[in-house]
Amino acid sequence: MELVYNNPNRIGFQVNHTEADVYVDDVFLGRALSDTLIKVARKSDFVIPLRIQTDMKNIFKNAWSAISSKEVTVRATGTIRAGVGGLFKTIPLAYEGKHEVGMFEPRP
Repeated sequence: MELVYNNPNRIGFQVNHTEADVYVDDVFLGRALSDTLIKVARKSDFVIPLRIQTDMKNIFKNAWSAISSKEVTVRATGTIRAGVGGLFKTIPLAYEGKHEVGMFEPRP
């Protein structure tokens, strides 16, 4: 999973830790984590790559949702640790959006 953000600020910063609980159609998919140090330039887009530790008992609920619908609601809640000059602050992460899924159709 990748989170894409925009830094509209005039200064760059670093992200050193991200974690979030990920839900698909309100079914818990798993916990997403990243401990990679990411340097963010001023006024730029940046990507945070995350590994998801999947909750296997709910994977079939998520698979059925993906097969039976053309779009799913993805929600992520957690924290991002970001800072400048060695001073880091934990800030909340909240995302919710509709995403198209296609088991048998190629996506553009």
